[in-house]
Amino acid sequence: MGAVPFAELSDRYFLVAVLETDPETRGMALAALHRERVVALGLGGVAEMRTAYDHIRPRVVLLDVVAPDEEELALIRALRASDIGGALSIVLVGGVPEQVLPLEVCELADVYVRKPCDWTRVARTVINLATDRRPPSTGIHLLRHA
Repeated sequence: MGAVPFAELSDRYFLVAVLETDPETRGMALAALHRERVVALGLGGVAEMRTAYDHIRPRVVLLDVVAPDEEELALIRALRASDIGGALSIVLVGGVPEQVLPLEVCELADVYVRKPCDWTRVARTVINLATDRRPPSTGIHLLRHA
């Protein structure tokens, strides 16, 4: 296997913020992103995400929730409102069927991945979104279209 072309490596130099309360699951998500050479920051709660977002502007926010509650929905609204340039992608990973997601979540998030999930596939979806490529169709549900 030859060297990876420089252009492909540079695609992965963007910041991803991962919000997951469970440290073990957060670690799996971060490990998959790091294996794909993605710079990622793990956060344990909505308050941490709000503080971090005030100081950094991630290209992708990955929210891992069982089902989006009002606090998480308010966070997604705030992220979208502050994304003036439209460059932010929001990936939602959750435990409920996509058919029961609130309509507003579907309008605000870019992609939904149902658990259990393959974190490597999620990492590649993050890369695809951040580099303006279409994510794979199997197991990945596009909610918003560019």
